[in-house]
Amino acid sequence: MARGDFLSVPEVAEILGITRQAVLKRIRTGKLEATKVGRNYVVPAITVHRGGDDTDPMLVEIVRRLVEAYRPDRVYLFGSSVRGDRSAWSDYDLLLVVPDDATDDRVRARRAYEALWGLDAAVDVLVWRQSAFDRRAQVPTSLPATVLREGVRLRVA
Repeated sequence: MARGDFLSVPEVAEILGITRQAVLKRIRTGKLEATKVGRNYVVPAITVHRGGDDTDPMLVEIVRRLVEAYRPDRVYLFGSSVRGDRSAWSDYDLLLVVPDDATDDRVRARRAYEALWGLDAAVDVLVWRQSAFDRRAQVPTSLPATVLREGVRLRVA
C-alpha cells in the first residue's frame, strides 16, 4: 500500500469528528484496524467511515428531517450505531446542538416525534443548547463528553 492508503490518528479523528483519544481507544479495543509504526499508529484509509451517515438510507432520511425541523449547528450519532454492535432491535441515538437563542419549541422532543412520524425506525433524539452542551462537555462523565469521545459528528447540509 502507498502512503496515501494510510491515515494518521489526527487525520482519522478529523474525518470521524472525534478526539484523538477516542481514535486511540477504538484502536486499543480492536474496533479500528491500525498498525503501530514506531511510536505512532497508521490506519488503513479504507477502514475509516463516518458511522454510516452516507451509506444508511434510513439514517440519511432521519437526519434530513431533523435538520429541517431543528436547524441544528451540529448533529452527533452515538450508541450502538457507532460502536458497531447495532442489531435489528437497535435504535438510532442522535444528539442535536442548537443555538442558545433557539426557541423553547426547538429544544423539545415533540418536534422530533412530529418530524420523524411515519418512519419505520426507532430513534432517540436529544436536543441541547450550545452553551449547556459546551459547559457539560467539560465534565468527563457527562453525556456531552461521552458523545464527543465516542460518537460521530455527522455532516449537516
